[in-house]
Amino acid sequence: MDRLEADNEAIWSETLRKYAAYHIVDFVPYNMYKNNPAMLAKRVLFELPGGLVDYFRIRGIVPNAKTEAEREIIAHKMTNRITL
Repeated sequence: MDRLEADNEAIWSETLRKYAAYHIVDFVPYNMYKNNPAMLAKRVLFELPGGLVDYFRIRGIVPNAKTEAEREIIAHKMTNRITL
């Protein structure tokens, strides 16, 4: 399981012959939280927002904006890693 999580080091893909740009797996030690569903949910969902924003940033996906000026503000925030 440690090979799938890239929090501490980049993951090398033998198939693609390159390092992964990001990771989509985060393991939570279930046995630590099996008797506390609220904490389990909190730990499982902890990195989801940041991971989703990183994925969108890497792919150049910006939220739908009502105006072009709003779209430029959003794109600027994503480029500079400012929290939306």
